Amino acid sequence: MADRIELLADRLGELLPVHPSAALLHGDLWGGNILINGDHVSGLIDPAAYYGHREVDLAMLSLFDNPPIAFYEACGLDDGWRERQPIYRLWPLLVHARLFGGAYVQQAGICLDDSASDRRVSLCVPKSALASMAKPQVSDVSFMIEMMAEAFNSPGEIFAGLQMPGRMAVTLVLASPE
Repeated sequence: MADRIELLADRLGELLPVHPSAALLHGDLWGGNILINGDHVSGLIDPAAYYGHREVDLAMLSLFDNPPIAFYEACGLDDGWRERQPIYRLWPLLVHARLFGGAYVQQAGICLDDSASDRRVSLCVPKSALASMAKPQVSDVSFMIEMMAEAFNSPGEIFAGLQMPGRMAVTLVLASPE
């Protein structure tokens, strides 16, 4: 994995904006640190605040939660934000991989794969979403992937699937343009 990280590091200048607009970041944004009152966010807790590219907080949020696409659309993100998400997810995944091992190592590998190709899209599906289905099947996940592929106007197939505590992550490989 170290060689793959070095290859990515050599390309960061091509993949990330040189001078993104600075934003005050939470630093550890995930669903457990967002307080909700009814249908409103009432507060954020446990910050590790710093200034940086706002897409970093969104990448952290999508590691453990799956905000709807409307959430990202409301953020008014710059073109290419989807392609940068795996890069911004990599650091917290490597920290989790070092602390907890297991599936985090696999997910870090998927992020490295994602950052090497602009034709992959990662999806983290909370198991609670699958639990609402009578008997979650591979076909249920395939249906979600078909919806994602349709949203990207490209047929797709599952590249990898892995189990993590409380969630299942899959990566969609979009077909190459003809």
